[in-house]
Amino acid sequence: MGHSSLYQWSTRAVEDQHWPTFEEILRRLHQEGIYLHPHQLATFFVWHGLPVDLRYVPAGLQQRAAKINDNYLGDMARFEALNEPLWYSGSLH
Repeated sequence: MGHSSLYQWSTRAVEDQHWPTFEEILRRLHQEGIYLHPHQLATFFVWHGLPVDLRYVPAGLQQRAAKINDNYLGDMARFEALNEPLWYSGSLH
């Protein structure tokens, strides 16, 4: 995903008043040919202080991620209670 493509995607999200969920970001990266494991993307989010779906966070970062989620005040925060199975079917352990 090029810089302009990412910018257009994030601009559309703001215009729609909807930031993409973690799973939407992961799917989009895969569509663009960037194949990251969910743990890799979740780790990136945590290290940059962004909220992330805890189901995808490696065990060693769970506490830090939970603290970020609890205290995040930015406009990107979007949490949903999903009763669906994880999108990524690979083992996360």
